[in-house]
Amino acid sequence: MQSIEVIKRVDRVSIERCRNSIRIRFTLDKKSYSLTIGKDSKETVKKAVAVANQINADILWNCFDTTLVKYGKAPTKINSNLIQLPNDNDTEITIKEIWDTYLMVRGNSLPNSSKGHHKGVGKWISLIPSHQLGVSHAQTQIEVLKLTYGKNTVSRLFRSINAACNLAVKLKLLDSNPYAVYRDTLVISTQGERSCKPFEPYEIPIILNAFKTDRFCNPNSAFKHSYYYPFVLCLTLTGARPEDVIALTIDDIIYGKNRKVLRFNKAYTHGELKGTKTETIRMFPINEQLEQCLKIAPIYNNKEHSLLFPSQKGNYLDLHNFTNRYFTPIVKELVKVGEIENQLPTYHLRHTFITQMIRKGIDIATIGNLVGNSAETILSNYLGTDKGVELPDIDV
Repeated sequence: MQSIEVIKRVDRVSIERCRNSIRIRFTLDKKSYSLTIGKDSKETVKKAVAVANQINADILWNCFDTTLVKYGKAPTKINSNLIQLPNDNDTEITIKEIWDTYLMVRGNSLPNSSKGHHKGVGKWISLIPSHQLGVSHAQTQIEVLKLTYGKNTVSRLFRSINAACNLAVKLKLLDSNPYAVYRDTLVISTQGERSCKPFEPYEIPIILNAFKTDRFCNPNSAFKHSYYYPFVLCLTLTGARPEDVIALTIDDIIYGKNRKVLRFNKAYTHGELKGTKTETIRMFPINEQLEQCLKIAPIYNNKEHSLLFPSQKGNYLDLHNFTNRYFTPIVKELVKVGEIENQLPTYHLRHTFITQMIRKGIDIATIGNLVGNSAETILSNYLGTDKGVELPDIDV
């Protein structure tokens, strides 16, 4: 009889030692789940605790992967015979069938950040005339995509469409991917100069002051720019993704024995409250600057939530509207009058924080832990160049 020892419990998840291996077990919706993490060792136990925390967080935010692939389980080999193929009367498979297959096979294992694209792809497919849904009409379908969305959205959606078609090739639903030829013209590189560009250190106080003083706000407007000053300041001081800051509530200010922290464990994006992009929980230390920022936050209390940075109507702030109606117009005006150089979107406050922290000597591993990115991602996507660098003399 095999010996099973429960060595730790993390909320609903049990961590067990069984036959020289470490596994986790739990029950959800009357169904039992089990996942072997690896051979028995201290490192494996630590990994099991991390996986258990991830599972508990995903259950809390309704993004639990029932296949367990997200948590390390090897994906089940797909039997292509189970995929519904076009019937004999069909001349070819359609893009809708390819997309539905992709969601069926990969849907549960996709990160939250990509799930927002699904609605966009679905809308695009619905706009294609039914007689042109076959993959031989790829060129026409791409034209519909380009007419429906802007360049950046087309780039993001095409990545998902291309991935769906590549999967169809692997499942032998297609001989080749007819959309691959459009990749170079549709996909915008995320490694370009603009993607990594931060605001210069001197530009941040100017932007913040423009919000704080309503410098460019119409005096007759009922919606003052200064209302959003605490929100912009929080983005500046934490480097957090705007979606994570929008979702903050008063309960996310946590008082410990020795220090206070701000908890990032959710995000509000595309009209939905979800887990964070990396599906992890981050504890950000509250220093004096951030504490003063939180004291002036326009907290809105109701039965559903106590948002730290709500919209002026008391709802979740719409990032798209905020950027287009407030942040971008203010930055444009400051560029126009020559007070700042860079016309960058709201998200680049994150690049600015990361770049400044590195310039101030904070190690990349610590910064990555604070903002929820790997060191590799920080170096390739967030770290800006130093225009004011002073080079040492070279021995000649």
